[in-house]
Amino acid sequence: GNLVIGAAGKGIDFSNETPSGSGTENALLDDYEEGTWTPSLVDNENQGAANASDTAGFYTKIGRMVHCSGQLIITSLQNVDTVVSVAGFPFTNKNTQGSQSGGVVSAASNLNITAGHSVTLQMILNSTAAGLRVSDSAGGTTDMTHTEFSANGNIAFSITYMTAT
Repeated sequence: GNLVIGAAGKGIDFSNETPSGSGTENALLDDYEEGTWTPSLVDNENQGAANASDTAGFYTKIGRMVHCSGQLIITSLQNVDTVVSVAGFPFTNKNTQGSQSGGVVSAASNLNITAGHSVTLQMILNSTAAGLRVSDSAGGTTDMTHTEFSANGNIAFSITYMTAT
């Protein structure tokens, strides 16, 4: 049968294990969850949202770590200007320096970026959004703008980050 945790705040206690790192705060695994979420493309200033023909997202949460994957297929950027982000992640990112986790864009098409440049994601502190970033080997990384995404662009991505609680 299944192991059922019958009370809040209980879980699998690993405190008798020898800690492998300094600063061990908690050895209780008390959360596991799987589900779906709906990603959206938004701008960072006006929180305008792009129109999409298809969006899908899946997540797995183990303790405070969340792994998300998703896809955005955009049909119009009419409500988006300035710098763009992927929003709607299922849990708020931790509000501590060092928790701006990065993610990868595994497939992209119809973007207005220079050949040889790549697109990544970076979680925003204390937020349910990740900024899209454009990187090249010579110039470094910059925030992606709505003109670089394009009105018919699409991306598939994944990211792992730490929740606030």
